Amino acid sequence: MTDRPDRAAPEEESPLEGRRVTVMGLGLHGGGLAAARYLAGCGARVTVTDLRSPRELAPTLEQLPREVRCVLGEHREEDFAGADLVVKNPAVPRTAPLLGRAPAVTTDIALFLAHWRAPRRGEPARPGPLVAITGTKGKSSTAGAVAALLSQHLPGTRLGGNITISPLSFLNDLGPGDPVVLELSSFQLGDLRFCHRHNSQRPHQTLPREILFPDLAPSVGIITNILPDHQDYYPSLEEYVLDKEELLLSLRGEALCLVGHQPPWSDRFRRTLGSRPGVTLEVIARETVPPGLLPEQPLLRGDHMLGNLALAASAARYLGVPPEVIRAGAETFAGVPHRLEHLGQAGGISFINDTAATIPEAARAAARAYPGRTILLAGGSDKGLDLAPLAEAGAEAVAGGGALVLLAGSATERLLALLEERKVPFHGPCPSLKEAFSLALDLVRVPARGRPQGHEPSGTVLLSPGCASFGMFRNEFDRGNQFRDLVREALAAAPEARREAPS
Repeated sequence: MTDRPDRAAPEEESPLEGRRVTVMGLGLHGGGLAAARYLAGCGARVTVTDLRSPRELAPTLEQLPREVRCVLGEHREEDFAGADLVVKNPAVPRTAPLLGRAPAVTTDIALFLAHWRAPRRGEPARPGPLVAITGTKGKSSTAGAVAALLSQHLPGTRLGGNITISPLSFLNDLGPGDPVVLELSSFQLGDLRFCHRHNSQRPHQTLPREILFPDLAPSVGIITNILPDHQDYYPSLEEYVLDKEELLLSLRGEALCLVGHQPPWSDRFRRTLGSRPGVTLEVIARETVPPGLLPEQPLLRGDHMLGNLALAASAARYLGVPPEVIRAGAETFAGVPHRLEHLGQAGGISFINDTAATIPEAARAAARAYPGRTILLAGGSDKGLDLAPLAEAGAEAVAGGGALVLLAGSATERLLALLEERKVPFHGPCPSLKEAFSLALDLVRVPARGRPQGHEPSGTVLLSPGCASFGMFRNEFDRGNQFRDLVREALAAAPEARREAPS
């Protein structure tokens, strides 16, 4: 644990000072940690509670201020009923009974918005523009691209949200007018509505309204696409989409809404925005971007990635970034970690980390971005989704002279029958990523059909699972980091390697 918390506003008394605040779900992605540090800095009496063990949470626990009280391996009712405020982690189900005992509920996103927009020393706040981005896939890449393009013109731009960076962690670094880009999951957006519903049923509140009834109100809202996802959590696809539409319902005034070209969803979003006077909707595809705004040969690969870049360029243009600056930034933008991330090359073999492909459609898009000889590592745990696109991805990899290597998991068990029915050959399922990677190396080193023995091996080893990671890994980022480590070892053993993996 650390000795000093992050002071939120040391020159002013915080409305949270002395309040009993429980952070429900410390987690491993930074949101719970940032909330606890922020609250301690505000002078709150902070309790962190998580069902995981101290061993599992050790890297995060080491960064907590010493005055934070921790309850691990269990949740205690008194930490909820006796609190003034509970900060909900997005991974905590809204139906959790203990949340019902909380007098008030908020989130790290809500705390950030309330503080960022609060007056300082009697002066009006001067926050910069907020760009809020959601969608089933592509939201991280689009958010990263928006932040990169804005930073070329406005160096104070900061990126946070679902991309594993809580905006509370950079709150003190923001100056007047600095833009903020937030990637928001369906869970985070739905939680903002949950705060409104929960807190409106408890009228005798003494905390600031901005904390209890969060108002996203972005200058630019972006929805990249809608695909079936999280159907192990939501009772229907419609419920999932309603959470995504919270972003649309928060737009007002002169805001701009950008949506990827995807009928019928883009048509539905136009109807949803019909009740928001003053909001402009633009349906974006690469072809609709004004000529000269995007480079002809960007570093990104895949039609889906180029669509994300088109959305980002459109947002930057609306916020005043000069076209020549946008083009230059788009030309050098290489993407974000874990999304078609090029890790390096040994001879003719490239290694691509696309662990964030947690739905079948994303794996299919990744396979199509690398249509040559590709060894596709796929499979994992089940989210209740149609696996046909993942079977198609495997079939296309095999048809291109590559192979399909499966990771074990509950979704893989369902996938096997589909592959056998379609006569798609596969290897595995492998009980570990290390075994799957070793098998992939053996396969890619075999000379391609029609090439003589002794010819330098060539192809792509692509991790694009199309499934969730639970069971074998802590999360999809752990899966990607393990893959990165395996690639680093392979590159170190290859004298001709180009090491592009982060150290």
